[in-house]
Amino acid sequence: MVLRGIKTLHIRMKEHAKNAMAVARFLDGHAKIKSVTYPGLPSHPQHELAKRQMSGFGGMVTFTMKGHEREARTCLENMKLITLDRESWCC
Repeated sequence: MVLRGIKTLHIRMKEHAKNAMAVARFLDGHAKIKSVTYPGLPSHPQHELAKRQMSGFGGMVTFTMKGHEREARTCLENMKLITLDRESWCC
């Protein structure tokens, strides 16, 4: 099973990064978002370094919302799919 998964890993990772870029761009232009951290965005402080060192920008996107905890919780509750890392969640 592992070998079968490895055969298509490169395809899945490429799609993973493509989807992350789409999400990052969407969030970057949203009125309720304060900041987006994704090395694929030109606004990322190390975007140029990432372009030189990486063939893709990966799939992890982080963002900070405007407002308070209530707005953030409402956003999370309305998402259809999200994994929340309890160690990095803060209020």
